[in-house]
Amino acid sequence: MSIIVMQAHVFPHRGRPVPDPAGPPVTPEALFAWLWPDLARYCGRVSGSLARTTGADRDDLFQAGAVAVWRDLAAGTLAESGDLKAFACRRAKLAMYGALRADRRRHWARVVALDEFAHAPALAVTDRDPDEWGTLLGLIPGETDRRAVEARFRDDATFAEIGATMGVSRAAVRERVNRVLGELAGRVG
Repeated sequence: MSIIVMQAHVFPHRGRPVPDPAGPPVTPEALFAWLWPDLARYCGRVSGSLARTTGADRDDLFQAGAVAVWRDLAAGTLAESGDLKAFACRRAKLAMYGALRADRRRHWARVVALDEFAHAPALAVTDRDPDEWGTLLGLIPGETDRRAVEARFRDDATFAEIGATMGVSRAAVRERVNRVLGELAGRVG
């Protein structure tokens, strides 16, 4: 672990030491503690803004930013920058954007996989194949789930139509069908 050096200069308005290579050695933990008030305020603002605009989880984004700065401090890569606070905040922001991109990639990979599974030729049964429908529906544990899948893929009903029939919301039906498809994918694949 590299040692980061800090001298006890004090900002009159903040009362916290300022990093300086000419001072006594300080651990990354002490430097992170020095950065934390500004970093927490900045990460809170950025993660809140990203959460509002994208619907992502604010706490996950905040944690990704803080952990990235901590890792860079422990590795000694932040010590080489001129303005440590600005570099730490920029590193946190980039880590939050990276976490958001990774989350979106996982989401869309799941959506594509579910769509491919739902339209796979092995499961594309029609009214002319009642035995295949019986086999497929027999794998689904639960009458409500079976009715939802049958209405969605055999009768080509929309989620709203199924929800109206079952007395639940469109979103609840979508979640139910996606959950059942995921379980079937685990059993079949």
